[in-house]
Amino acid sequence: MKKLLLATWGNGLETQMELEGRYIASMAGSEEGREGITAFIEKRLPKFR
Repeated sequence: MKKLLLATWGNGLETQMELEGRYIASMAGSEEGREGITAFIEKRLPKFR
């Protein structure tokens, strides 16, 4: 994630948004990503491991 943040200085807006979208999509399928989404829908704090 730090690499993604540092890339903002050299990327244009469209390129950076594409990279961030891909990162978010890849993380949504992880165990912690699913817990975060479920917690949001259930209006509770997430229980990350």
